[in-house]
Amino acid sequence: MSTGKRERNAPANPAPGAAGLPPEATSDGAAPGGAPFLEALFGEVGTRAGSTDDGAGAPGTPSTGTAAAGAARRPTMPPGTGPRAPWTFLPRTWLEPAAGPSSPWRIEEGLSPRPLTPYSAALWQETLPTLTARISRDLSLPSDGVDLAVDEHGRLLGRPHPVGRAPGVLTWRAARHGWTAGRQAATLVRWWDEAGPRTLLADAGELRLRVIPLERQDPGDPATAREWRRVLERCREIWLTHLDRMLRLEALATLSFWQLEALLDAFRLPGSPRAADLVPVPGVVAEIPQRLWHLAARGREDPAVTAVFTEPPYHSRLSRLAAGVRPGLDRSVAASPTQAAHPAPFFALWHQFLERYGYVAWPAAELAAPTWAEDPEPVLALLARFFHDRRLSPIADEINARRRQQALEATIARHLARRPVDRGRIAETRRLAEVTVRVAAEMGYHMLVLRSWWRRAVLGAGRALAARGLLEEPAAVWRLTPHELEAALAAAGTRGAPGRGPGGGPDDPPSAAFGADGIEHGPTHGANADSPAGGVDAAGGTRQGSTGAGGRSPVDGPGGRRGAEGDEPDDALREQARRRANAIFRYAGIAYFALLALIPVIMARQGVLWIGLVEMARLLVEVVLIFAPVAAVAAAVLLGRRRRSGRGDRNTKA
Repeated sequence: MSTGKRERNAPANPAPGAAGLPPEATSDGAAPGGAPFLEALFGEVGTRAGSTDDGAGAPGTPSTGTAAAGAARRPTMPPGTGPRAPWTFLPRTWLEPAAGPSSPWRIEEGLSPRPLTPYSAALWQETLPTLTARISRDLSLPSDGVDLAVDEHGRLLGRPHPVGRAPGVLTWRAARHGWTAGRQAATLVRWWDEAGPRTLLADAGELRLRVIPLERQDPGDPATAREWRRVLERCREIWLTHLDRMLRLEALATLSFWQLEALLDAFRLPGSPRAADLVPVPGVVAEIPQRLWHLAARGREDPAVTAVFTEPPYHSRLSRLAAGVRPGLDRSVAASPTQAAHPAPFFALWHQFLERYGYVAWPAAELAAPTWAEDPEPVLALLARFFHDRRLSPIADEINARRRQQALEATIARHLARRPVDRGRIAETRRLAEVTVRVAAEMGYHMLVLRSWWRRAVLGAGRALAARGLLEEPAAVWRLTPHELEAALAAAGTRGAPGRGPGGGPDDPPSAAFGADGIEHGPTHGANADSPAGGVDAAGGTRQGSTGAGGRSPVDGPGGRRGAEGDEPDDALREQARRRANAIFRYAGIAYFALLALIPVIMARQGVLWIGLVEMARLLVEVVLIFAPVAAVAAAVLLGRRRRSGRGDRNTKA
């Protein structure tokens, strides 16, 4: 398993750049203006190759060499930003304590490091308050959910919803959270390890089977618009199902990480260790810089590949190199024998990287943000950092992090040797933080797969609306909210093709006619809206009393039966009702007797079959010996009274 890094990852304000992603690295390996995604992956400056710690002493002491320099370089980050994945769906203001009046609005840097499109902003405004309120009640979180808003620039704002003003309410919720957090985390982790990845990949496969065939159909067909609407509804349903678990995991991971940070501060350990030194970076996150480092090592073997990463843009230059054009080389280099072979190993590793991490997009909460597979320029900028500075080594960083973790464990055991309860608190909190951080990162990666297919579905719906003239271009679909998009698709699915009018063809489904006033006047296909009750059917015959309203005439009685009042129902309806009743009673009787047969089996498995048989025998004896004589006497008395009354009636008639 990959271990933690030296620095504490923290979201920061992104520098202006293409698509809001980190700017390209300069020739000295530094990113001008700051690169939040790069810091989340590699830390502030990274570890130099060949400079591993010797593991002696506590982390941060002068005897640790590189560890001391790393502690000196450690930036001051906001609390609770530990070794987390760069993809997050968690509103940070949700986890802030809120017991009094409403807190001020703050920008959600994790969800909205840059302005969101109306589609994404409306999606989070609609889904997150309801989900966070329910999860807050289940996990006893320090707030009662989160309130979201969008400012005039499109940034997502959040504030925690207060839990109440009663004294001690936060203390009570903290105690309840400590009681239930472990069980909730164990349930979620067990679900993920047993069936989580398979469940998400199965849902992603379902969306793939829905999206790809629709992308190949005619976007101007009304049936295509209707199908895109159903696909988007299914995307939302799948997304909300998994987002509930994802938010629970991220909340538990963040709170456990904060708790571990507070414990380390309270015990005043030497070197001022941080929670990031004890909790390893999830393997799915640590693998990204390691693969890029390996790619850079292979790319340096070919001068043509190295020439591609001298300056941006990288994607266009790399595409020309893959097509056989080798730019950026002078004649002497091009004539060298090392340039005769195509850089196939580099491109093979590059395609493997995109197959693994091509679903990643930043920020993950913005559905309009392209994935690395669609626009690899951001990840190529990260790759260029390794080309520019060979001293960067994520492998050495992982080794150093593991040694710091071991040194910190020894420090805790030494300074808390006579306090086993406190050592147990740190160990248990660390285990909870480690497992929840790992599972949250892995589930977030699989959520990105679902996100990529949802993004393709929205773009496909945009192409369908643009083909029917309802949008200027497919990309304008991001300016609609989810409800507006579904309404537009519904309208496009009920109208005919452009220039043909409603119900433009004989094979079109029934469509609604929209008058000049914009009001829908009901279906018109297959019937003449201006004809009277008696029309002409498709075969040329006369229709008796056809009104176009459900196929019933004025002489039809209630329930659609024809005739005057007082007539009996048709024989067909009577026979259908009789068969339905017979089927219900037949299967109900079978189920009843099957249940009776299962009762002895259940009693035998519980070990009470003999007791039940004895009780049944005793009941039978009581019935035979007590109730049977009483019933016989009562029957004889009633029979005698009836005979005497019969004789009296005959005498009276005589």
